[in-house]
Amino acid sequence: MADGVQPTGRPMANGDNSSSSVTNLNNHISSLAQAFASWTGHPATFLLAILVVVAWVAKATYNLNARG
Repeated sequence: MADGVQPTGRPMANGDNSSSSVTNLNNHISSLAQAFASWTGHPATFLLAILVVVAWVAKATYNLNARG
């Protein structure tokens, strides 16, 4: 894109900023994905997920028992 050619191989029109906005969006999404990957790899996140599943199972069991 720095050479004035789109990824499709076609030359970019003068003043075409669409590729830079797409690049900025890609950079933003990439940094967001890296942040989430880092956060979800943390042991505390795993513990939270386990607690959510245990609470979900407990609630479902309680609802089944309450129905009779």
